[in-house]
Amino acid sequence: MKESSAPKIQFRDRLIQWSQESLGLKFDSLSNAQRSRQMIRFFVLEVLEKLLPGLVPDDEGELDSCIVDGPGDGGPTFCIEPTKGRS
Repeated sequence: MKESSAPKIQFRDRLIQWSQESLGLKFDSLSNAQRSRQMIRFFVLEVLEKLLPGLVPDDEGELDSCIVDGPGDGGPTFCIEPTKGRS
């Protein structure tokens, strides 16, 4: 198998780039909670939406309401009912 000469883009590197572009802030300046929310948003918008088109809400407010952070649960979680996505 022939090896590619271009370096493989890692998830973490793309997350940092995407986050900095979307927020206009250095990723390192975010709190752990903010980084976790950005990671969820990145995964949902850049990965999940491409795998399951129509599942992710178009409305930013609705998308934000799907990211919940209960006390003591270890970080934010993305919750959505499959029937509540876009039609």
